[in-house]
Amino acid sequence: LMQLGRRHLSYGVGAPHFQTLGRAFNLTLAEILGDDFSQEVAAAWTMAFNFMSSIMLEGLQCAMLERAVSTSGDRVSLSNASTRLASDADDLSTLSAADLCDSEPSSNASVCEGRDV
Repeated sequence: LMQLGRRHLSYGVGAPHFQTLGRAFNLTLAEILGDDFSQEVAAAWTMAFNFMSSIMLEGLQCAMLERAVSTSGDRVSLSNASTRLASDADDLSTLSAADLCDSEPSSNASVCEGRDV
C-alpha cells in the first residue's frame, strides 16, 4: 500500500481525492447491497478504507518529500510539504461512515437516511 501511495504522486492525487473515493465506494456499496448496507457495514468499510488510505497517504507523503528535496533542496519547501500532508492525513483520519455518505441521502441505503449533510 505504501508503494501504491507513492505511485499516486504522478497521478496528482491528494487527501481530498481519497475522501471523494471513500464517498464513491460507499455509494457503490449502498447501491449494490441495498438493504444489506447497514450501519455496521458502513462502519466496517469506513474503518478498512481509513486504514488502507492512511498507509497510502504515508507513501504519498514520502514521495512528495523526496520530490521536494530532489527538485529544490529547499528546507522551507520540504517543511511546507510536510505540514500540508500532515494536515491532509489528519483530515482523512477523522472520517466516519456518515462523512462518506453522499449529500443526497435518498440515493443511499438506510445508513445515510435522515442525516443532515
